[in-house]
Amino acid sequence: MQNFSLQRFGKVLRKDLRRLVRVRRMLLGIAVGMVLFWTLDLMDGGLDVSQRCFNVCLLAGISSMIICEALCGKVNDPQAGVGFALLPATALEKYLSMFVTVVLVTTLSAVVVATLIDSLLALLHVGGVSQFLWQDKSITSLSLAVDGLLLFLSSTFWLVTTLCFQRYRYVKQIIIFVLCTAVVAVVAIGCSINWLQIGIMLLSIVLLSWLGVHRLKRMKY
Repeated sequence: MQNFSLQRFGKVLRKDLRRLVRVRRMLLGIAVGMVLFWTLDLMDGGLDVSQRCFNVCLLAGISSMIICEALCGKVNDPQAGVGFALLPATALEKYLSMFVTVVLVTTLSAVVVATLIDSLLALLHVGGVSQFLWQDKSITSLSLAVDGLLLFLSSTFWLVTTLCFQRYRYVKQIIIFVLCTAVVAVVAIGCSINWLQIGIMLLSIVLLSWLGVHRLKRMKY
């Protein structure tokens, strides 16, 4: 079988996107949770721009984690994952489809929804907030690129570790994520944002994706 076929990839991607639509109740629940979280956070006290941006990233990250578990949580299950294994597609095509659905579509959609919620609450002057995020001059294209890549990197991490771990998956994921976050936080102390950091994050996403494809190739049922 050819390692990559655009036609096969398109079929798998359409299947994954249809599965994403099927969990619309979960998506609606996430949106409602976003509104409640945001409203309570704003009413508790005025938030500055950095805190609001953090909330956008936090809610987008949580959304991608939940959707990743809903769509890919049983891929490596010896019984429930048989249907996935029988899909007429290569490991690369299957992974790219999951990557597009979970990392790109879900994360970007969550960012858009979270930003719209923040804009609506700012329009209503909830918690004394009256300025839209994009009106703040402290937000630059470089900072947006870094925040976006961090979101994509965390979503990729969650996707790949979901494929790699089966037993005690949540415990392993949380421990590894906390350790990696702590290491990055220590290394980044006193460092300003630069293009080298962006390159490192892009390379990390590529390496994690390679690991995900490799895991799919070696998966046994």
